[in-house]
Amino acid sequence: MLHGLLGEVTVKAGESRQPASGSAAGRHEADGGSHTLAERRARRQARSAERIRVVPPERFTKERLDRKLSVLDAAAFLVRIPKPLSWLKLQDLLYFAQAWHLVWDEELLFPEDITATHDGIEIAEIDSLLTGRFEVTPGHLRRGRPDRLDESRQQTLSGIVKFYADRSHFRLNDLIVSAEPWLNARKGAEKHEKPVIPPVELHRHYRNLE
Repeated sequence: MLHGLLGEVTVKAGESRQPASGSAAGRHEADGGSHTLAERRARRQARSAERIRVVPPERFTKERLDRKLSVLDAAAFLVRIPKPLSWLKLQDLLYFAQAWHLVWDEELLFPEDITATHDGIEIAEIDSLLTGRFEVTPGHLRRGRPDRLDESRQQTLSGIVKFYADRSHFRLNDLIVSAEPWLNARKGAEKHEKPVIPPVELHRHYRNLE
């Protein structure tokens, strides 16, 4: 059961997770994130007194994960859905899965970095393997092992599919590049540079999203 973006989120066994359509996240996605950064920042500052704690960045380190866990495992889970997925949209869904898993479980879904390119995001391990594939199939991700994912990660990915999978890559990319984690990562970067989007930035933004 979701208790809002700013509160603790718990999910019972067998349930899937997703940002509720009537929630703050749902409203943001529905309007395309039309609020200005200044407006969102002002609202977050107004709520700051209500925040109970700040999650230390070390909670989001790769060392805390099972060394066998890989983004390919999560990708192999996602391509099981009965919808065509390009290599670009697959990376978009993995971005949102990482972000919301950080919010819901306060841990990384997968250890690989997400980088901010000049026009979107990239997960190098996915991009190098699948570049140019407009319909990724399970056969393209034989190295991925969905069975390595624990129940919590599977619930996160199932929820992301339900909430985001009907949207095109272009729509998902618009949401990503209008959000603070991408904007902050690109500040001062040259076009060819691909700065990492820190997990703590993903957690902070999506936890405080309204």
